Amino acid sequence: MKLSTRSVVALALLGAVWGCDSGPTATGNTLATAEDHALTVEATAGMILTQAELPAQGEVVLALADLWTDYTLLALAALEDPDLGSIDLEPLVDQRRQQELVFRLRDEVITVDTAMTADELEAAYERDLPGAQIRASHILLNYPDQATQAQRDSVAALANALRDRALNGEPFGDLAEEYSSDAGTAAQGGDLGFFGRGQMVKPFEDAAFATGLGEISEPVETPFGLHVIRVDDRQLMPFDSVATAYRQQLQARMISTAESSYVAEVREPANITVVDDGFDITREMARNPSTPLRGRAATRAVVSFEGGAITARDVQLFLQGQSPAVRSQVMDASNDQLENLLTSLAQGKLLSARAVELGVTVSEAEVDSVATALRTSLTEAAGALGILEIEVAEGETEHAAVDRAVQDALLGILRGELDVVPLGPISFFLRDQYGASLNESAVSDVVRLVQQGKVDTSSPPTGAAPAPDTSGSGSEE
Repeated sequence: MKLSTRSVVALALLGAVWGCDSGPTATGNTLATAEDHALTVEATAGMILTQAELPAQGEVVLALADLWTDYTLLALAALEDPDLGSIDLEPLVDQRRQQELVFRLRDEVITVDTAMTADELEAAYERDLPGAQIRASHILLNYPDQATQAQRDSVAALANALRDRALNGEPFGDLAEEYSSDAGTAAQGGDLGFFGRGQMVKPFEDAAFATGLGEISEPVETPFGLHVIRVDDRQLMPFDSVATAYRQQLQARMISTAESSYVAEVREPANITVVDDGFDITREMARNPSTPLRGRAATRAVVSFEGGAITARDVQLFLQGQSPAVRSQVMDASNDQLENLLTSLAQGKLLSARAVELGVTVSEAEVDSVATALRTSLTEAAGALGILEIEVAEGETEHAAVDRAVQDALLGILRGELDVVPLGPISFFLRDQYGASLNESAVSDVVRLVQQGKVDTSSPPTGAAPAPDTSGSGSEE
């Protein structure tokens, strides 16, 4: 069976979790290690060459090494305990517990009267105009580069003068054509066409939707300059057709506002502060999420607040639970964006602590059910991959049986017979618990061998012995 397009994309886009080595070092002809198992350069190239559609790219090599490592470690954990009780899921379970505490705190302390009469609802509709589309024209006046206050005042005076001329009867379109700096609309008399909420910068949108049909706004400043806006047409949804949905929207907004107010009451006195190198630590954690943290390195504060802190380990656990795309965004984020992220993590810890203070609880039975659900999903994944209960063939070592089972799983994925099963944050727990490493310098060696196409694709992918035949004549290399 040929590799399906879906499988090619899934494997090629699977994000690697590799960071610093956390186990036996993979060197030389070894691409990756998982506890005492090794994946060779030749074996990896051989697997890729079994499918002509799979591109010879470093990203594919890393993704394959990722899966091999995850599945090998999961198979080893299953050998210890088929129920996977040997995997330490406490950090992930504790995250879920804290999230549930915050949810329950919200339900207990946020009380909002969301009742509205029909008249109140209609008045709000007239104010918000949900789903409305308006057609507007504008005259845009740019400020000079690095404008002085006198220059800004001069532009403002011109904007006011043009508005007055339009109000006194001069054609708005003629004024726009002569004075507007928006070359794209000036020739059309400043006509912007129809637009709804969220399509224009907010100051412009607010002014346009607050201006009556046929009216001309006061000059409005945006990052583009000063605008004089005329509203030419409106398209409104009939109130009766949107009343039910709009009521629900308003009620949700009321609840959200109340939640924000409560969160601010908890957050503001805490004096949340990102430490001097907190942004650098966060970006490094996003770049290398599997970096081993021990002792003081794990407990080092990234964010401080009254009564507690967000530690490097807290940040790491959060990032390990995110997709590779999100971690990439964190690496490239500005300090302001990272401050928002780190503040939200501190906010979550503050809220869960407040929940405990107020007697909000998550029972041990509920916590156990979370752990059970996680292990169940893991055992189902391992079962689907054929690595949950590995049978050791006669004359075969347990070590070789694991290699064989993982090989079969990977080849099944490459052929499109099995789905890729990402383990998410559990990948990091397995690597931390059992040890794993990657030889990054070997990635280009794999790509080169795939491009040459000279690898014997019949050899076992890990370099370990294949399962012996029924005569028991197999031997380890």
